[in-house]
Amino acid sequence: MFRKNTESILQRNIEFAESDVNKGTLLHILAIEGYEGNCVKPLEQWRFPDEMCEYLDACIERDCEKWMFRDFLDDDTLPTMKPYFGISIHSAFIGGDVKFGGNTSYHVPVIKNWDSLDSLTLKEDNLYLQLLLNAMRYLQKKSYSYGFFLSLRGGDSPMDIANALRGNDLFLDFYDDNIQVHRLMDFCVKAAKWTWKHQVEITGILEGGRITGQAVWLPGNAIGHLSEDASSMCSVDIYEEFGQPYTQRLLNDYDTAIMHVHTKGRHQLPSISKLEGIKFIQLEYDPGEPSPIEVYKENIDILKDKIVIPIMTTEEIAENMDFLSNHKQIIQVYAKSLSDAEKAVNLVKLLR
Repeated sequence: MFRKNTESILQRNIEFAESDVNKGTLLHILAIEGYEGNCVKPLEQWRFPDEMCEYLDACIERDCEKWMFRDFLDDDTLPTMKPYFGISIHSAFIGGDVKFGGNTSYHVPVIKNWDSLDSLTLKEDNLYLQLLLNAMRYLQKKSYSYGFFLSLRGGDSPMDIANALRGNDLFLDFYDDNIQVHRLMDFCVKAAKWTWKHQVEITGILEGGRITGQAVWLPGNAIGHLSEDASSMCSVDIYEEFGQPYTQRLLNDYDTAIMHVHTKGRHQLPSISKLEGIKFIQLEYDPGEPSPIEVYKENIDILKDKIVIPIMTTEEIAENMDFLSNHKQIIQVYAKSLSDAEKAVNLVKLLR
């Protein structure tokens, strides 16, 4: 079994998400250095789809060992699993080649010229769609005996799907071929809805909600975390023309979602916060940029009605106790050691 107190931990997460109280803290310890179980060989060393089951079994055994080391910690981390095949899985279901490397994967752009836009299709027999869905079904079956929750894998916003399909030429197209970009964005909304339709059919509903790939329980007919990575490279005007309205069209079919935002894209937070259905915003650290807690504090007027999910260090928790005690957040920590994780747990207990 992954965790001994799984049901009580789930209930803590549900009560936190559903509560109207605008204060409180959950602690999700995402990893503990030196206590993550046996390494699973990188994605590029597996033969997919033939070795899918062997790969997933190795991931399960790794996570079993991980929880054996850390289950005594009184944190709020839900024991979840999702099939991980790199970032290409968010767009390769449309077609095209995938390159594995660096323990992730990349979707080779398929739109070399605008004539190819009309040839984009969504097919049930797509290799990477079936790889994702079959892996989710496999983990769902294993979850009952191992005691973990199957989570949604996650997805890209329509703009991020467009970036994957077109490559970085997209950032010039915003200015040079805006009519074609709007056509592409229409397709990407359709594609985003299509991949979520397939994912939620497998996960179903858990206690009135769903668990995202960020291991966060969301209420109602929710979808997992959406990335707006491409927006960090755009002006606000460009995002509000080519990003925000299309993401809103996707969200209109669901109750809520988590928006994954890099601190480099913090200038988009006012626009993102206006999206109906975005109650949770995860702040991802970028080298050379302000930390998530700094961005959180600087934008508190914008984020005050959101549940913010900042990645923080234990030291940052200790330094910001007064601020955190007055707001509502799910703190994500990559602990440096078991003792570092224990310190984070003890600090967050003071914020509950």
